[in-house]
Amino acid sequence: MILPSGNTILGNEEGERELVYLNALADLLQEKYSFEVVFFNYPQRRGGGSSSVYFIDKSRLILEDLLEDLRFNENGSISLLGISVGAEVALQYLMKSEGNVVVNFISIGNFIAGSVHIKSCCYQISLVFGADDLVEILYGDHQRSLLPVDYGQVCLKNISALYPVISSKVVVLPDRDHTLLPSDGRGNTDDTVMILSNLVLN
Repeated sequence: MILPSGNTILGNEEGERELVYLNALADLLQEKYSFEVVFFNYPQRRGGGSSSVYFIDKSRLILEDLLEDLRFNENGSISLLGISVGAEVALQYLMKSEGNVVVNFISIGNFIAGSVHIKSCCYQISLVFGADDLVEILYGDHQRSLLPVDYGQVCLKNISALYPVISSKVVVLPDRDHTLLPSDGRGNTDDTVMILSNLVLN
């Protein structure tokens, strides 16, 4: 299951470029490895942004129903790959759906600022960031800029789980932005597709 970023909801240029590499990833997984790949369709927004608590919770409930149908009809293992708000929706699902099995959770561009507790049975967690995904943190009256090399492991340490996690790691892709597009606006995303496919397969 692929949950794209809010850029794809807005339909802006970044969203269109993101869908190009996500479709390439889906084609690779389907044609070479016979995976069934499903893109998550977000609910229609009624005011507020895609990062609002209401929107994320509504999306989580839809995801919950969709995954329940997939488990019943397909009886196969499920992996979740989410980008930005998509990663947050997937994370909220994992935190609130106790006992459900998700083989693999790949979170892209989601800064986990505080403690989260996963109640689903999730075997593998990968936090993926573009190396140029800058986060601004306020310390008292001072603002500090952090890069994934600084905050990636902190995000991972903020995750605890009800069930044992077999593998967890942070992956930082050089010269990539928040949604893993090339930071300079040029170049292709072939290497991104290969790295993400390896994370799905492993």
